[in-house]
This record gives sequence, C-alpha cells and structure tokens, in this order.
Amino acid sequence: MFKFSRKQNITTKIRPVWENSQSKSSVILLEKDLISVLKPISILQIMTLSSKSIISRKISAYSSFYSVASIIVTFVLFFVTLYYMFKPALSKSSSLDNFMYVQFLTDIISLTSIVMFVVNESINFVNRGDHLNLIIDISDLYRALKVYGSFKTLVCSNWVYIITYTVYHISWMVYYFYRFKLPALAFNYSIYFYTCMDLHIIYTTNIIMLMRKLLQIWVKKFETMTHGYKSHFVPQDRNDWNLLSKMYIKILETFKLFHDFFKKWILYHLVNTAVKSVMGIVLRIEMKKVIIDTAIHYALTSLLSLSWIIKNFLLLTWLVVEYERIYSILNEIDSICIQVISSGHFTNVRRNICKNIHRVRASNFKKMYVFGLFAVDNSLLLGFVRVLIGYIFVVLQFEFL
Repeated sequence: MFKFSRKQNITTKIRPVWENSQSKSSVILLEKDLISVLKPISILQIMTLSSKSIISRKISAYSSFYSVASIIVTFVLFFVTLYYMFKPALSKSSSLDNFMYVQFLTDIISLTSIVMFVVNESINFVNRGDHLNLIIDISDLYRALKVYGSFKTLVCSNWVYIITYTVYHISWMVYYFYRFKLPALAFNYSIYFYTCMDLHIIYTTNIIMLMRKLLQIWVKKFETMTHGYKSHFVPQDRNDWNLLSKMYIKILETFKLFHDFFKKWILYHLVNTAVKSVMGIVLRIEMKKVIIDTAIHYALTSLLSLSWIIKNFLLLTWLVVEYERIYSILNEIDSICIQVISSGHFTNVRRNICKNIHRVRASNFKKMYVFGLFAVDNSLLLGFVRVLIGYIFVVLQFEFL
C-alpha cells in the first residue's frame, strides 16, 4: 500500500497550506462548498459531542477543553448505563428465568459494544489531528482541481439523508416512550452511544462521496488532456502532465489515509449489527412468552424494535455502494491509460505518464481491506447476510426446540 508521509510536499499547487496544517491549533480556510457538504452531519455530531473538528469557514481542531469534556461525558454516560443495566440483575428479588437470562445476555452484549465505542472514542481523541489533516487534504485537492460550485447535488442529498435519519429516530423513540411510558434508564442512555455509532458510519460515507466527486472531476480533466481537446486545462509541457499524475497519486493517498482512519468503524458496525440482530430477535421471542399483549401492539413494537437492523443494513449498503463507485472510477482510469499506452497517436510524454498512473494503481491500490479481514465491496454484503442468516436460523432452532 502507499507509504503516506505527512512531510511529503508533492506540489505547492496541490498543497498550498499543507505546511501550516501540521499544527493542530492552526486555523485553515475551508471552501464554502466543502462546508455545505459537511454541515448536515456536523450539526448532529456537535449535538452528540462526537465532532472531530470545527467545520466552518475557518477549520480547526477543537480545543482541549471541548475534547476533554466530550471524553468525560462519554465516560459518565457509560458508567450510568452500566449501573442501570446490572441493577435489576443484581437485585435479590430478580429471578433468572428465560426472559431475564436473555435480557442479561443482551445487556452484556450492549456493554461490550459500548466499551468498544468508548475505546474508539479515546483513540479518536488521541488521533484527532489526523482527521483535521484529512479535511485539509481534501480542501487542497478541491482548490487544485478547481471544482467550485460542483457539489450542489451532494449537498442536497446529504440533507435528505440526515433529515430521514433524524425522523426515523424520533419516530421510534416517540412510539417507544408512548408505549412503555417509562422505559429503562439504561435504554435511554444507550441511545446516545448507538446514535454516535450511526453518525460515524454516515460521516464515513459522506467523506467517500466527497472523494468520489473529486475523482470524477479529475477523470474529466484527464480525458480532456488525453484527447487533446481545446481547453484552458490542456497541458502544453511535461510539467503539466507530471502535475496531473501527482494529483492522481495525491487523491489515492488521501483516500488511503481516510480508509485507515475510519476502517475501525466499519468493522465495529459489522460486528455490532450482527450480534445485536441475533440477540434482538431472541429477545423479542422471549418477550412474547412472558408479556401479555395484543397481537397488533406486539407486532408494532417488534417491527420498530427490529427496524434498526434494516437501518444498519441500509447504512452498510450505502457505504459499500460508494466504495464500489470509487473502484469503478479507478477501473475507468485504467482503461483510458491502457488505450493511451497502446495507441500510436500520443506522444511519449503522455504514454509515460499513463504508464505511471496505471502502474501505481495496479501495484499499490486494488481494493480497500479492513485489517486484512475482508475487502469493502459487494462480496462484503453477500457474505455478511449469509453469515447473519445462518446464525439466526441456529438461534431459532434452539428457541423452538
């Protein structure tokens, strides 16, 4: 994979402010288009104290006070949730029947998920400067590619996604509070953690969409250059072609940096969804055995309680689709390079640059892997569904035997 060096200065045209970005306390101007793209998810992240940096006209890392406050709130909610989870189980009056056993096991799994979340948040706190550098890298590429005013569709779609997600959460929470009047406090506090988890996946996908847009614009310029159309961007010498190649390498390096920063959340999302899906189904079956309720109320409660499984799968599908779009664009670039290399109508400079671009992709960048366990592509969805269904069938057999 790419050996990403934070000290490497590819070109001043691509990285006009890179030297200043090394300081976590520095303030860098961010383009308005990028602010508009990141604003929807940033609002929710700020509300949950899970934002990594201040996304405004001047982007900067949060102060140490904000970061420490975020960590303190996370740990306080963690211990409060822990207390209310195990208070019923430790009560002498509680009997360990089937339902209590499943509820206790579910609390254990929820606790494990929350511990993983707290650990990841602590890691993000330590590496918060990397996130700031990632946003600055994207901003530099934005200026180098001159893509001003090209993100309107992306901005609209991001607002639609965030509003839809917010409405979904409000809907099932309103019904749950209406139905049970006074839900368990552990449930109330755990909502915070699971909301933050979702926001991380949504934010990850937003960044991928942003990278895809930059790559698409680079491809358009690359096609213009290789076909020699009359344009202000058509290169006239070797330096312009070298700049094009370096911009491509910079895009791949930025994407690699992004993936290294967020891949733990992809793994976390998969594990949490799989385990909670199985236990959620078992818990609903056990509740049916011990709680007297009408068929309609039970069906509605079960549907809303398990709807988050569909929501998590949709988030995963959205993430994989965006990765596949990145792969598709990279394959398109390879096809163009092969055509240029094999054609006799292009100069040696153009063919050599295309050879370099093709070699970089072929030798260093095929698909992104999560800790070497699996590639983030269509096969991930199929494999995940297959494993999940298999475990659900096994659990159902034990439940109804």
